[in-house]
Amino acid sequence: MARESREVWTKRVERWRASGLTADEFASEVGIKSNTLRHWSWLLDHEKRGSRTDAARSARSRDVPFVEVVTPAAPGSPNVEPIELVVRDGIRIRVPAAFDADALRRVIAAVEAR
Repeated sequence: MARESREVWTKRVERWRASGLTADEFASEVGIKSNTLRHWSWLLDHEKRGSRTDAARSARSRDVPFVEVVTPAAPGSPNVEPIELVVRDGIRIRVPAAFDADALRRVIAAVEAR
Protein backbone atom coordinates (compact mmCIF):
# COMPACT_ATOMS: atom_id res chain seq x y z
CA MET A 1 0.00 0.00 0.00
CA ALA A 2 1.34 3.47 -0.86
CA ARG A 3 1.93 5.99 1.86
CA GLU A 4 -1.06 8.18 2.44
CA SER A 5 -1.02 11.88 3.22
CA ARG A 6 -1.48 13.50 6.59
CA GLU A 7 -4.79 14.85 5.33
CA VAL A 8 -6.06 11.33 4.56
CA TRP A 9 -5.03 10.11 8.01
CA THR A 10 -6.51 13.15 9.74
CA LYS A 11 -9.89 12.50 8.12
CA ARG A 12 -9.63 8.77 8.81
CA VAL A 13 -8.90 9.33 12.50
CA GLU A 14 -11.82 11.77 12.72
CA ARG A 15 -14.15 9.18 11.13
CA TRP A 16 -12.87 6.51 13.53
CA ARG A 17 -13.47 8.72 16.57
CA ALA A 18 -16.97 9.61 15.38
CA SER A 19 -17.80 5.95 14.65
CA GLY A 20 -17.74 4.75 18.25
CA LEU A 21 -15.89 1.62 17.10
CA THR A 22 -12.71 0.30 18.63
CA ALA A 23 -9.50 0.81 16.67
CA ASP A 24 -9.50 -2.90 15.78
CA GLU A 25 -13.09 -2.84 14.54
CA PHE A 26 -12.69 0.34 12.49
CA ALA A 27 -9.36 -0.74 11.02
CA SER A 28 -10.83 -4.08 9.98
CA GLU A 29 -13.74 -2.35 8.23
CA VAL A 30 -11.57 0.05 6.22
CA GLY A 31 -8.69 -2.37 5.59
CA ILE A 32 -5.88 -0.77 7.57
CA LYS A 33 -3.74 -1.85 10.52
CA SER A 34 -5.16 -0.88 13.90
CA ASN A 35 -1.69 -0.04 15.23
CA THR A 36 -1.19 2.44 12.39
CA LEU A 37 -4.57 4.02 13.18
CA ARG A 38 -3.64 4.34 16.86
CA HIS A 39 -0.26 5.80 15.93
CA TRP A 40 -1.82 8.50 13.74
CA SER A 41 -4.38 9.28 16.44
CA TRP A 42 -1.60 9.72 18.99
CA LEU A 43 0.55 11.76 16.58
CA LEU A 44 -2.26 14.16 15.68
CA ASP A 45 -3.22 14.62 19.35
CA HIS A 46 0.43 15.17 20.28
CA GLU A 47 0.81 17.84 17.60
CA LYS A 48 -2.36 19.61 18.75
CA ARG A 49 -1.14 19.68 22.35
CA GLY A 50 2.25 20.95 21.20
CA SER A 51 0.78 23.81 19.18
CA ARG A 52 -1.42 24.87 22.10
CA THR A 53 1.59 24.78 24.42
CA ASP A 54 3.70 26.79 21.96
CA ALA A 55 0.94 29.37 21.58
CA ALA A 56 0.53 29.71 25.35
CA ARG A 57 4.29 29.98 25.83
CA SER A 58 4.50 32.62 23.11
CA ALA A 59 1.64 34.61 24.65
CA ARG A 60 3.32 34.51 28.06
CA SER A 61 6.63 35.68 26.64
CA ARG A 62 4.95 38.66 24.95
CA ASP A 63 3.33 39.62 28.26
CA VAL A 64 6.67 39.84 30.06
CA PRO A 65 8.34 43.20 29.52
CA PHE A 66 12.06 43.59 29.38
CA VAL A 67 13.38 44.69 32.76
CA GLU A 68 16.67 46.48 32.97
CA VAL A 69 18.68 45.45 36.02
CA VAL A 70 21.17 47.87 37.47
CA THR A 71 23.64 46.46 39.98
CA PRO A 72 24.60 48.69 42.91
CA ALA A 73 28.24 47.60 42.92
CA ALA A 74 30.71 48.99 40.46
CA PRO A 75 31.24 46.75 37.42
CA GLY A 76 34.38 44.68 37.70
CA SER A 77 34.48 44.65 41.49
CA PRO A 78 35.32 41.17 42.82
CA ASN A 79 32.07 40.63 44.77
CA VAL A 80 29.67 41.25 41.90
CA GLU A 81 27.80 38.08 40.97
CA PRO A 82 26.62 37.53 37.39
CA ILE A 83 22.89 37.62 36.76
CA GLU A 84 21.36 34.37 35.53
CA LEU A 85 18.19 34.39 33.45
CA VAL A 86 16.21 31.21 32.89
CA VAL A 87 14.08 31.48 29.77
CA ARG A 88 11.80 29.01 28.04
CA ASP A 89 12.70 25.33 27.91
CA GLY A 90 15.16 25.81 30.79
CA ILE A 91 17.66 27.78 28.69
CA ARG A 92 19.96 29.74 30.99
CA ILE A 93 21.65 32.99 30.08
CA ARG A 94 24.37 34.31 32.39
CA VAL A 95 24.96 38.01 32.20
CA PRO A 96 27.95 39.72 33.79
CA ALA A 97 27.27 42.65 36.09
CA ALA A 98 28.47 45.02 33.37
CA PHE A 99 26.55 44.18 30.23
CA ASP A 100 25.19 45.83 27.12
CA ALA A 101 21.39 45.92 27.44
CA ASP A 102 20.89 46.04 23.65
CA ALA A 103 23.09 42.97 23.17
CA LEU A 104 21.10 41.12 25.84
CA ARG A 105 17.83 42.04 24.10
CA ARG A 106 19.19 40.60 20.82
CA VAL A 107 20.27 37.38 22.59
CA ILE A 108 16.86 36.93 24.21
CA ALA A 109 15.08 37.64 20.91
CA ALA A 110 17.25 35.04 19.17
CA VAL A 111 16.49 32.44 21.85
CA GLU A 112 12.76 33.16 21.74
CA ALA A 113 12.70 32.95 17.94
CA ARG A 114 14.09 29.43 17.78
